[in-house]
Amino acid sequence: MIQKKIQTKPNRNYSNYIFITCIIVVLTVLIGVENVAEKEDNLLLNDFSLYQKADVLLQEGDMESVIPILKELHKTYNDDFNISYRLGYSYLSTNRYDSALVMYTRSLDLNPYFVENKDFLYEYAIILANNEQNDNAIQVIDRLLELPIDENFKGKVMELRDSISINLKGSTT
Repeated sequence: MIQKKIQTKPNRNYSNYIFITCIIVVLTVLIGVENVAEKEDNLLLNDFSLYQKADVLLQEGDMESVIPILKELHKTYNDDFNISYRLGYSYLSTNRYDSALVMYTRSLDLNPYFVENKDFLYEYAIILANNEQNDNAIQVIDRLLELPIDENFKGKVMELRDSISINLKGSTT
């Protein structure tokens, strides 16, 4: 008996399917990445326009309107010094001293070099005093007086210090 040798050709259909499947997977991933990037771009644009709106409201002195915007931005950018500081300043301007203290403390955590800013320290002392942390407020004022400040500002700082000192004496008697 004569046996016929059957030769099998490699089946190229499987390699074509694998190649096409790989192409489809790569295209799907690229389209997905594009969609995610586009969504992130839109979120950043929205956040940037909110930040600009908050900046305008701050310049206009409309603290009540700026607080909700800054709170919303702070949820996403809680490690952003400017947002924390501006939110704290807005709370200070509306006499919400508890909330202002949280945001000013957060601002210092994010930017410890702000202890060199005379306006920040003055505001921080006011916040501390209004949160009945008079000893801490005096320490902040003492630090402030070590900075180079003009005589007019120094007079304003000394008035605040005297006012806090009177409160300290009043609370111990």
